[in-house]
Amino acid sequence: MNRVIKELRAFLLFIRDEQNRKTIIMIIISVILLTSVSMLKSLMSGAKYISAGNGTVQGVIRDDTDETVSFPLKVEADIDGKKKTKDVTLTIRGDNKETGEKTDHKDERTLFETEISEMISRLSEECSKRIMFPSSLSDGTELIWRKGSSSTELILVFIAPFLIWLLYINGERKKRELIRNKISSVERDLPAFNDQLLLMMGSGLIFREAFMRIAEGYRKRSKRSCFEDAIVEIEDETRNGVADIVSVMTRKAESMGVSQFSRLAGIIRDNQLKGYDISGKLKSEAEILWDLRKRNAEERGRLAETRLTMPLALLLLVLVLVTAAPAIIQVEGG
Repeated sequence: MNRVIKELRAFLLFIRDEQNRKTIIMIIISVILLTSVSMLKSLMSGAKYISAGNGTVQGVIRDDTDETVSFPLKVEADIDGKKKTKDVTLTIRGDNKETGEKTDHKDERTLFETEISEMISRLSEECSKRIMFPSSLSDGTELIWRKGSSSTELILVFIAPFLIWLLYINGERKKRELIRNKISSVERDLPAFNDQLLLMMGSGLIFREAFMRIAEGYRKRSKRSCFEDAIVEIEDETRNGVADIVSVMTRKAESMGVSQFSRLAGIIRDNQLKGYDISGKLKSEAEILWDLRKRNAEERGRLAETRLTMPLALLLLVLVLVTAAPAIIQVEGG
């Protein structure tokens, strides 16, 4: 239940986004236009139902016998006290072309379904403009014909929610992929950043100067990771006087949602605001970060081995077949 509520909240946030809202409106307008065109085409085709009242129909009329028209129908019958219903589409082709709907396997279907299929097949070959439906089966069972639902219009009705949901799923997938990339980047690059801080501060630089030099080094790289971009952004905000480095770094760490980065930001905050010794804490943090990076690398290696199991098994099977094939052919030939 909590998962459903969480998913619903995420979907509402997705809809409230201005860009997503514009896309959703375009999808709805497009589907409405397509549905209107489909309905207008049906009205202009000259195909009409002959109504018998109470929602039932007795037949159909077409204005042009050379034009192919389709009539979605629903036929009902009371057989042995049970109501049977079948949805069919009567397609009447111009010039009396064969529809290919005839059925020869009567033993594989019930009498009701078989006779209805045969009726539709016969009606589709009619050449007249006015076509009346049979009122009963061969055994006298009364038939009730009604208008059916067009499959095209049904598809168009459901296509808008489907496209919106697909857009949402795609957006969530990209969002999760971005979060994974951020976490992976921080876990991979944070240990080296911590060591750089430790070395520079150990050589006499204060934290602000060490951070600035590391950020400038990242800035010169042609291709930067998510973590390196974050460090450069922190330096830019601090240099422009938007806020002090402690608050900017804390906010950036919270937005990235990685505990290791938040912990390092906390160490730097304690040093800048309370004057705590930072060197000892950075050394302890370095051991934790490198150990975590090592464990993550081992986990990714095990996952890669699992993913390679199936391809390797297939390659082994191919190798066995290629190796054994000459021997098998020779035995059979002998």
